[in-house]
Amino acid sequence: ASVQAAGAVPASPPVQVLILWQRSLLEAVRSGTGGLWSFGVVLVISLFVALTFKDLNNGIEGVQNRFGSIFFVQLFFAFFGLEACTRFYVDRPRLERERAAHFYSVPSYFIAKSVAYLWWYCLLLPALFVAVTYSMIGYQSGGFAKPLVFFLCICGTMASASGISLLCLSLSSSFASGMPTSAIALTVFLMYSGFLQRRDAIPPALRWLVDISPFAHSFAAMISSELGGLETVIDTDEHATVNIQGDIWLYQFNIDPGNMPQNARVLGTFTVCIWVLAFIPIWRGWYRSTSCSFWPQMPCMSRGACRDEKEVSSVVSALLRPDIGDKPMKAAGAVIWQDLFATLPNGQTLYEGLAGIAEVGRPLAVLGPSGCGKTTLLSCLAGEATGTTLSGQVFLGSKVASQATLSQAVGYVRQEDALHPELSVREAIAFAAALRLESATRKQRAAQVDWVLQRLGLKAVADSRIGGKKDRGISGGERRRTAVGVELVAARGVLCLDEPTSGLDEQSAL
Repeated sequence: ASVQAAGAVPASPPVQVLILWQRSLLEAVRSGTGGLWSFGVVLVISLFVALTFKDLNNGIEGVQNRFGSIFFVQLFFAFFGLEACTRFYVDRPRLERERAAHFYSVPSYFIAKSVAYLWWYCLLLPALFVAVTYSMIGYQSGGFAKPLVFFLCICGTMASASGISLLCLSLSSSFASGMPTSAIALTVFLMYSGFLQRRDAIPPALRWLVDISPFAHSFAAMISSELGGLETVIDTDEHATVNIQGDIWLYQFNIDPGNMPQNARVLGTFTVCIWVLAFIPIWRGWYRSTSCSFWPQMPCMSRGACRDEKEVSSVVSALLRPDIGDKPMKAAGAVIWQDLFATLPNGQTLYEGLAGIAEVGRPLAVLGPSGCGKTTLLSCLAGEATGTTLSGQVFLGSKVASQATLSQAVGYVRQEDALHPELSVREAIAFAAALRLESATRKQRAAQVDWVLQRLGLKAVADSRIGGKKDRGISGGERRRTAVGVELVAARGVLCLDEPTSGLDEQSAL
């Protein structure tokens, strides 16, 4: 009651970003394949690189090994950027589910997820790599400046490669086609990174690829920092020893050491732009839910006005048939739908002119054979119908409800849940409460979460991981009850449940 009095108000965008960022970091740390696994991979590769290129000298071999080691670093972190595809794609079902339920907006999700990803994969992991390899390989110390340039260039390489991968994935129809497309794009940019071939040796029609390749600018900045001020020694048996400044070697690759600040700026600009471009198709297409619309059928609806009590009473009287119910009801809290028409994308008509009432304080069961439109009706009443052409009218009490109103006032538990496997039962419900009950105090939200856990019989597994298909956690019935709790915690007045008793025993189902 205290939470309902406070109001089930969705969190503001800044709060959404903060909560989603915390959840993303929590999943990254707990996920064996996403967090610690990547940490172990970078640690192993860094040791491998350090031992392979250990103790560089100042001769010709040392110069060659410097070029080779830096290009290998570029190669590794470029293809390691493909991890962005996996990290974002695994969230796709959950994002579609939570976005349709108006947990948060897509920009809030993208910002939070991007910040968490960049913090872990583009800052912490490059820092680990530099800490292990830089001194062991024998690069110039040069105080703090040269290691910092080396670190920032690796961060830029990883971030730009991740952005390219995410953009290719968001423009692809599936994960299976997005990953190869991302790998091809990264390979092309690496081919024109300035190491495999001099810029002036590339056909003029393709030189623009060198100019836009983030790896070319990152490689140029890294090698300029390393060879700048380095005095190389050429020693042969037949000639006297010759000392050559390291800048000479840069010009052999058409790299101007004076352009290092410009290379850094271009790398940073490209990284920001590619992430912005990756967001646009995610927002507009990939994760974008197709909105359903309720087209007004009566003149008062076309004016955007709400029906008065007399009009609602006439609607209720018209709907009181033996197959719906024979008791008068108070329209103030009822859910009423009439003249609903639904057509699938393939042209099949599910129903024409469907009408019904969900009375206050009473459960209503929707029965019918498979494919008759039960799920479509529930998603329509919850404001989450996608991919279906809908028309008609839905009332909450005495007022016509828009899709946005329905999504805020009606909770919807789908057949297939989209719970986060790395979270515990309590954390999953608590995150839902934090995103939907911003106006409530922390104490009120905690009390609401405890009430839901107690009401659904989840106290015993409150701190257990939910788990997934490969990493088993709680049982199927407990998982189903957790999905109900995620919706129930928002203290909504109407709750639609699609196949709510699947996976439950008789006692739990009752």
